[in-house]
Amino acid sequence: PAMNPPPTQLRAPATSPTLRPSRPLALSARLWSMLGRRQALTRVLRHAWQSLVEVSPGGGQDLLYLAQSRPSAIYGAISERGKDLRKTKARCPWAVTQKGHATAHPYAQVLELRPDRVLFTYSLGTLADPLGALRNARRGLALGGEVIVIDFWHLEQCPEWLRPLLKPLLRASGVRPLSKSLMAHFDATVEPGPLGLWAVARIKRA
Repeated sequence: PAMNPPPTQLRAPATSPTLRPSRPLALSARLWSMLGRRQALTRVLRHAWQSLVEVSPGGGQDLLYLAQSRPSAIYGAISERGKDLRKTKARCPWAVTQKGHATAHPYAQVLELRPDRVLFTYSLGTLADPLGALRNARRGLALGGEVIVIDFWHLEQCPEWLRPLLKPLLRASGVRPLSKSLMAHFDATVEPGPLGLWAVARIKRA
């Protein structure tokens, strides 16, 4: 079972790159993913939950921030990338990390219980099968649980004069906004952030 993080291990998280195009463009994508990241994670903390598993956690920075705010919860992470899991374990030794595919890994196996939340933070668009990943995550939830997706959105609240400047930059950075049709398929509740640069989507257990 996971251990709660000792207060001495908690540090303010840096931002992790989750999109990996060529190096100059990766820096640009990383900048976009920084926008509103802390505000989006704060929205995750609005509701009561006591267990959370993150998919493709990068280096564990977001898990660390959540644990800093809610140290009573238990945390886990899955990823196909062993390197990311090693980084996450080094930063968050109290989290359970397991190598696995987002479309098939049994979430109940991670924390030895069905988690209240499964979290995708700027990672869903990097997966080969987002639909399969969301289906598997929803199947693995505890009763009353939610899948939470934090990712780029569609700039709909941006001033019209700003959109032509931002959209080419986002495309060049390798950024893929959340699919509206995919969110509609799961009847997700979507809360856009300022200017529509990012959004928090919530998918309830079926």
